[in-house]
Parts: sequence; C-alpha cells; structure tokens
Amino acid sequence: MFFHQYKYRFKYFLKTPTILFWAFFFPLILGSLFRAAFGDAMFNLGVMNSIPVAIVMEKESTENQTLQTTISSITYNDKTPMFKITKTTREEADQMLSDETVNGIIALSDSVELYVSDSGLQTNILKQFLDQYTRMSKAIEDIARNNPEDLPKAILLLQSEAQNIVKVSLNGKNTNGFIQYFYSLIAMACMFGSYLGLSNSMDIQGNQTTVAARRCITPTNKLILILADSSAAITIHFLELTVVWLYLRFVLGIPIGDQPILFLLTVFLGSVIGIAYGQFIGSISKGHEALRISIVTGVSLIFSFLSGLMIDKIKYIVEANVPILNRINPAALITDAFYSLTVFSDYSRFTSDIISLLVIAVIFIFVSFLILRRERYDSI
Repeated sequence: MFFHQYKYRFKYFLKTPTILFWAFFFPLILGSLFRAAFGDAMFNLGVMNSIPVAIVMEKESTENQTLQTTISSITYNDKTPMFKITKTTREEADQMLSDETVNGIIALSDSVELYVSDSGLQTNILKQFLDQYTRMSKAIEDIARNNPEDLPKAILLLQSEAQNIVKVSLNGKNTNGFIQYFYSLIAMACMFGSYLGLSNSMDIQGNQTTVAARRCITPTNKLILILADSSAAITIHFLELTVVWLYLRFVLGIPIGDQPILFLLTVFLGSVIGIAYGQFIGSISKGHEALRISIVTGVSLIFSFLSGLMIDKIKYIVEANVPILNRINPAALITDAFYSLTVFSDYSRFTSDIISLLVIAVIFIFVSFLILRRERYDSI
C-alpha cells in the first residue's frame, strides 16, 4: 500500500508544472542569470588582490617610518603588493573607512593602532600582519639588548619569514564572494520544496481539496499516506536539486560542491527541511490556499534574503546584530554548511550546521505530523 501511494504521489508531482517550476526551473534560470551577470569574474575566484589601507602618521619616528616602509614593501609570492597604501589625514581616513574604500586605518603615534569596520578576510590578514610585525619588532629589541652578537642572524631570519607569503586561499579552496550567491541560490531552491510540502498537507486535509476528500474516505491509514507523500516529495525534490547542482557545477562552471558526498548530504537535509516547512505551514494555517502559498513564498524569500541571496554581506550583518537569526534560519544554515566545506579543513562547524538542520527538520516534521494525523471531520 505504501509503494502504491508513493508511486501515485510521485506521478502527481511530475504532472504539476507550477510546483516543478519554482522548485526546479526557476533556480536554473536564476543561476544562469547570475552567471551572465558576473561574467569573467567567476573565472578569477580565489585571487587575492592588494588590500587597501590608509596610513595616518600622527607622530614622526624611526620606528613608524620603518613600519610604513615595511608595509609598502611586502608582496605576495607573485610580486603583487599585499597592501595598497594611502597616506592621508585622520579625517580623510575615517571617511574612506566609512565609504569602504579601505579595509582599515593604521594610525602611527607612540603605538600602532588599527581601526576596522568589519571582520572580513582582508581585515583579518591586515590584523595578522600587524600582530606578526609587532612580535618581530619586540624579538629584535630583546635580542639587541640581551644578545647583540646574534642580531644580524636574527634580522636575516625574520626577513626570510616575512617574505614567505604565498597567495593561497584557506584550505586551498576558493573563497570569492561571488560563490555566496550560488550557495544562497541552492538554499532558496531547498526552501522552495515547501510548495511540495504544502501540496501534501492540502491533499490530506479532507476539507481543503476534492482530492483530499476522496483520500480521507479510503481505508488507507493516514500515517501511510503522510509517509508516502513525504517520501515522494523528498525523492523528486532531491533529484531536482541534484540536477541544479550538476548544472551549476559542470555546465556553468561554478566551482561548488568539491566534496560531493557532504555537499549532497547538506542538499538532502535542505530538501527535507523545505518540504517539512511547507507541510508545517499547511497544517497550522487555517486560511485558504492562496493565503498559505503567500506565507510559504514570503517566509522562504525572507530566509533566502537573510542567507545572502540578494546582498552577500547581509548574513554577516545579521551575525553582528541579531546572531540568533542565523541559528534558526534554515537557508543561512545551509549556506554556512557549504561555506564550511569550502573554507575549513576540519568539520566542526559543518557538523554544528548539520545538527541544527536536523533539529529544525525534526521539529517541523513532528508538529505537522501530529496535527495532520489528528484531523477528523464530521462530514466531507
């Protein structure tokens, strides 16, 4: 009986073009538009450019001049300058930082002070460089004071260490911001599985559709109906998402999913959450079908927006101001899991995202199952 209902539901979804469009064709179209809009920039993923920095010389000294010269001379292994230096006043530097034309301000007075406006990759590189320079300077001072005969050897060693700067991305993978849009695109496609879940919930509530009314008067156990419907929806949606990934990866040439097993595991959980979310909305909402579709669409788009679909930095803004949203937003967790696979060599953050996705999926499934299973009607 289960497989009969499963096959019936699977065929039903294949013959419902509106559901297939939003969960399958729309992500393909939007991905193609992204690729066309970004153009050749997509082929330069992972390239590290010079980091724009403003230097404010608040006090002239030999130490400050040495630091300024060092910053200007540091290059990557391909001779590209690590920092693009602008010498200016404090007022102009503050304005440049506010306008995001520089990643940081280095103020040189009796001490070295760094001012930044975010915690991005380039800002962290700048901070790490200054920290290393400070440690190196202190080491040279200590050697000059305590073991002056070793000073030339120490300077040569520290200079050699400073020059071994190689242009690579974290974990050897690409971390270009363009990738975030495609991660969010797949997350949105996962959430659009809610249309399949909403259809499932509508077609099992006898007072909603004629199909549901006919199904409710059959002797088939409602638990079997729910499981068969959910399984069919997950199967077809996961297949759609797999095709979307293959299209992005091998047709458009977007470098995502380098670890296909873990990547597709995340996609599968995203598919389950999208469908479970749709069934959840369909079970708790008492309005007509158009209202439920509006709720599903609106919330899915909000989730996708907050994950970085429209503005790549929005997730970091949310993290800085309302971090709890990133912990309960399924789309943000999906994109973060993708990002973790790309950037980090260990899987602790990825595992945390997967556990959060599982918890959210279980909550949606459990609540919607309880409500749908207990539905009773005096007459249909």
